[in-house]
Amino acid sequence: MSAKKKLNRLLDAFTGSDHVLILINADPDAIASAMALVRILRRRVTQITISNINTISRPDNLAMIRLLDVTLIHASKIEPCHYTKFVITDSQPDHNEAFSGFDFSVVIDHQAHRLSGPCFRYQA
Repeated sequence: MSAKKKLNRLLDAFTGSDHVLILINADPDAIASAMALVRILRRRVTQITISNINTISRPDNLAMIRLLDVTLIHASKIEPCHYTKFVITDSQPDHNEAFSGFDFSVVIDHQAHRLSGPCFRYQA
């Protein structure tokens, strides 16, 4: 599938009224992936929040967040009922118990060799 078709497939998963929660296990790859998705979706949906499931303590991760001015909200402070779509980047729902309470509309993971399912999954 071409990159353009993949992008269109991703965009088709969202509508203008969606409130999107991107959940990550915050490390540089996950943070960057979430930031890229925000950039792609920012004019296509109503709201986007990036939420981390882990405590961020590594100096390199903290520096990245500070230097790039990334706003992250810990998952413990999130009310899922305020969101219409859930996305996970750089991971899979079964990789951490903290992901188990969410019904993901989109899963994006670049590590295809370790996936139990497809790199990109969209559920209508």
